[in-house]
Amino acid sequence: SNGTVLLGNAAAFNNTNVSIGGATVLFGSLTSSTFASLAGSTNLALSNTTSQAVALTIGGNNANTSYSGVLSGGGSLTKTGATGAITLSNNNTYTGTTAILSGTISTGSVVVSAGASGLGNASSAVTLGGAASEGTLLYSGNSATYTRGFALGAGGGQLLVSTAGQTLTVGTGNISSTSGTLTIGGAGNTAVTAGLSLGTGG
Repeated sequence: SNGTVLLGNAAAFNNTNVSIGGATVLFGSLTSSTFASLAGSTNLALSNTTSQAVALTIGGNNANTSYSGVLSGGGSLTKTGATGAITLSNNNTYTGTTAILSGTISTGSVVVSAGASGLGNASSAVTLGGAASEGTLLYSGNSATYTRGFALGAGGGQLLVSTAGQTLTVGTGNISSTSGTLTIGGAGNTAVTAGLSLGTGG
């Protein structure tokens, strides 16, 4: 429903499925917040009332959700939850980092165009995997060239292209890892022309 929710505690929604369907969620003076999951269609600004960036962590309850609003502001997005997936179906404009520490982020847009993409408006490498968990990026769009690069955690990551006949080219951004493994798969194709910077375990 319509209305405004003003958060004063970063862990207030730690165990709450947050589905935004008309209400406005504000982060008050917080610079970080955790939602058990995120769904809905209402835009969410990853910045607080003094325009500071908000680091949002989602997915700890392992739910599968879809979010069609726009994530904006200077904040960052971190996905947790080993078995859950979130589909980001809109083009987001947040400028902070994206980390898929565990579970899956699915999007049809990974190339920044007009200041937006499913993974926001940033040039920083997307993190796949945490210290002991695997993170997955599922790309569902048409053929495209991705240039942000990936940073693999020790738990490793997956890059999946779900649409047959489409190719995701991992271009100029490097793929870096000290110990994680990158698994490439899906019904579509993946081509890697980026540089590789791998440690002894990569």
